Amino acid sequence: MVKYRYGPLIYNTQDEEDDSGNYWWRGLPPVDYDEMGIPIDSKGMQCLPLHCPIHPAYKIKNENFYNIINDYLPSIKEWKDWFDENFIESSDDQIKKLILKWYAKQRDKSSKFFKLQQQVNTLEEMVEIIWPQDESK
Repeated sequence: MVKYRYGPLIYNTQDEEDDSGNYWWRGLPPVDYDEMGIPIDSKGMQCLPLHCPIHPAYKIKNENFYNIINDYLPSIKEWKDWFDENFIESSDDQIKKLILKWYAKQRDKSSKFFKLQQQVNTLEEMVEIIWPQDESK
């Protein structure tokens, strides 16, 4: 295994036969960041570590139940801590949007979430419904 370091990122290459790579897109080490601040390889493919909150296979460590969608979402603090540890600036509003985008990609979304998606026009509206302003302060 070879380790590459790019800024705060460490990339571990795996053997060709090993499909359990540490990153979402396996292959080349990260060489740059895309416009969203996600590390990319020389082919422009995103390299997300499995423990990264926005990785599709991310496992929630600290979850909160939300009646409005009748399901659990990761805590904002959990994601904020990861971004801070990896020197990625993010606001609570950005993290809330990322959490909803991540949840929308999950296979076992609640039916209430689907209904809510149909009722709103923007991601910002969903954030306001799930995390009312008075609750986040």
